[in-house]
Amino acid sequence: MEHFKQFSMKEIGYLEFRGELPEKVGRRNLSDFIKIVFLKSGTAVIDFKTYEIKQDTLFFINPDQYFHFDENCSGSAIYYNRDFYCVEIHDAEVACDGILFHNVYRIPVVGLAKEDSIESIRPINTIFERIWILGNLVS
Repeated sequence: MEHFKQFSMKEIGYLEFRGELPEKVGRRNLSDFIKIVFLKSGTAVIDFKTYEIKQDTLFFINPDQYFHFDENCSGSAIYYNRDFYCVEIHDAEVACDGILFHNVYRIPVVGLAKEDSIESIRPINTIFERIWILGNLVS
């Protein structure tokens, strides 16, 4: 299942997947977007470092950062452009250099305990349901 919305120059999408996360979704190249990827299983390679997924895991991936998920992966991804988060104009104010993004010393990976995973995903699903409903009302 894939959802995508564009509001002026702001773009955001949500994608559920099994197997490899595609490089392209429709006409959009995922390497151009900031990605937050939630994996339940499989093997991920981020910047040529391999991660065996043994628990629900979040990855924070920058545009043009190398990523590959094997055929055993399942999960979902939120992806958005720099304009969506006002990064292009307000880079210093939103502090995108640091722990989650543009950290050259560590790949931002967060392992989630099962109870934390369930509680983390529920509000994300609700937010996206509302974005799509409101977007459809406006469109």
